[in-house]
Amino acid sequence: MKLGDRHNERIYRLTYAGRTATLAALPYWEGAQQRLSSALGEDKWQALLQLLDEVCSAAKKAEQIRAKNSFPPLKRASEFNPAQNQVFADSGPTDLLAVD
Repeated sequence: MKLGDRHNERIYRLTYAGRTATLAALPYWEGAQQRLSSALGEDKWQALLQLLDEVCSAAKKAEQIRAKNSFPPLKRASEFNPAQNQVFADSGPTDLLAVD
């Protein structure tokens, strides 16, 4: 695991054992998809796949918007300097303050 460029972003990579386990599970996953596809019927299955694509696209778009509109970094109360006339909001029970 390593930290990403964006707030709270974590990047994970499968180990060799993880890749091996994933490949071993693949036939079971494909079988489950086939059973669900058969139970839903082709039209509903394709509609589900389309909806999932749209959900993924919307989630990516929402993340991009969130990244652009993110709050300023938090500072500890001990780092706040009233002489700089900073606007801040109490973040709750911790001693962190959002500073413009």
